[in-house]
Amino acid sequence: MNCKPGDLAVIVRGRPNSPNIGKLVLVVELWAGQKVDGFRYSDVGEQAWVVESIGGNLVTFATADDMGALVKRRVVTDSCLRPIRGDEEPESIETTKEKENVA
Repeated sequence: MNCKPGDLAVIVRGRPNSPNIGKLVLVVELWAGQKVDGFRYSDVGEQAWVVESIGGNLVTFATADDMGALVKRRVVTDSCLRPIRGDEEPESIETTKEKENVA
C-alpha cells in the first residue's frame, strides 16, 4: 500500500484525460464499499481510499450516465495515489499527463 489515513497525496493516474490527475487530496479512510458523497462506487478490484480534495473539486464518474459530477470526496485506488510525506526522501512526482507531454 502506498498511502495511509491522514496522508496528503497527489493523484498520479486515472482515466485517460482525467481532470483529477495532479490534484492534491487528503487520504481519509480505507474504502469499505460505502457510498461517498451520495455516490456508490463499483468494486475497483484493488485497495482503495476515500479521499478529500485539497482546494478545488474532484470529478467522479460514479453517475448513472457516466458523465461525471463535481465532488469534494471520492474513491481513488491506492495505485493511483502518490503520498507526500516530509519524513521520506523527496522523489519525482511525475504524473501521467507529464509523461505524455514528454513523448
